[in-house]
Amino acid sequence: MSRNESFDLVRILAFVSIVFLHMGATVSVQETPLAAAVNASARFAVPFFFAVTGFFLVRADVRKLARGFRKELAFTACAVALYFALAAFGLWDWSGVGLPISAFFERDWVGPFLLWNDFPFAYHLWFLFAALYVYAILIAWRACRVPIGMFLVLGVALLVVRLFLTEFTGALDSLGMQPR
Repeated sequence: MSRNESFDLVRILAFVSIVFLHMGATVSVQETPLAAAVNASARFAVPFFFAVTGFFLVRADVRKLARGFRKELAFTACAVALYFALAAFGLWDWSGVGLPISAFFERDWVGPFLLWNDFPFAYHLWFLFAALYVYAILIAWRACRVPIGMFLVLGVALLVVRLFLTEFTGALDSLGMQPR
């Protein structure tokens, strides 16, 4: 397969958009119509990266997916270990999420993490955990040989259930995904 340069151009734009999003989160920026427009238009970046990743991974066999899962898991473990070490030495304040470092060794966070991808110690690494879920789902899909149509129907069904539980019944908080 030859390289598609259109993807590269949009990836550069998405990369710059994510930088702009993080600048707005860390730099005191006066809310102006231009800042609001940049913020809103930059929100395509993360979903774009996941869509492009899915586009290329959906054709992969189980061995390639498993290899990618292991690499992603190792990278994620290193990132979590780095944040843990930084917190242990007082260089990263995860107390901003209201948890002492000792909470990492308790089991209270494991259920919400596995069910809702809610990792309170390094919440901004959510995309790494989401990528692991994507790999796991694709591996299961390939291993079970489920037709792509059924896979898509399942995805739409899960989206409808999420919308029902968050937006219509209010049973779940749509931002934190925690039971109310």
